[in-house]
Amino acid sequence: MSQHAAGPLGAARVAGRRPSTDAGYIRESLAQVAELAALLITDDSIRAEPVPDISQTLELLNVPGSALDALALAEMTVALAAMRVVASDLKRLDTSHAARRTASLRVDPPARELESTLAKSISPDGQVLGGQNGFGEFALTAREPPIDYMAHVTINLTGAPAGAYVLGLTVHDTNSGKAASADLPALFGRG
Repeated sequence: MSQHAAGPLGAARVAGRRPSTDAGYIRESLAQVAELAALLITDDSIRAEPVPDISQTLELLNVPGSALDALALAEMTVALAAMRVVASDLKRLDTSHAARRTASLRVDPPARELESTLAKSISPDGQVLGGQNGFGEFALTAREPPIDYMAHVTINLTGAPAGAYVLGLTVHDTNSGKAASADLPALFGRG
């Protein structure tokens, strides 16, 4: 049965199912399957969306101060898009077919801006769509070890499409090996 799943996560979920002896659970499960089977016969637009396995990414996000690499962010973008499609289908089924049992599976997806921002920032193969590394090297000569360092940096975003961005700047101190980062939210091209 699992070979008919939309992706590896669906297959694992089907393969992980175990029989139950709880009559109420069995009755409710069969009613839900019957409802969905009837919908599949009459509405051929219903489909499951395959998604990458993001369980490790979600575990990492539970760790305060953690950060994701670009490939993990690209996989999150795919998962968010699939979540939005399935949530929309389930909502439509509830309103157009009164499929209450199937619609009860619906979970509201996060704000569309998150998915949109990720899609604009990271390509599907995990490449950062904007940015520049190693763009400058600045030297400071002083009699005493410096306590502070200040620099004026201009970031040119000519040609960037309208939308919300986070401009990130990281400065690396080659002497100490330390780094400092700053993120600046920016909104371009809207009223």
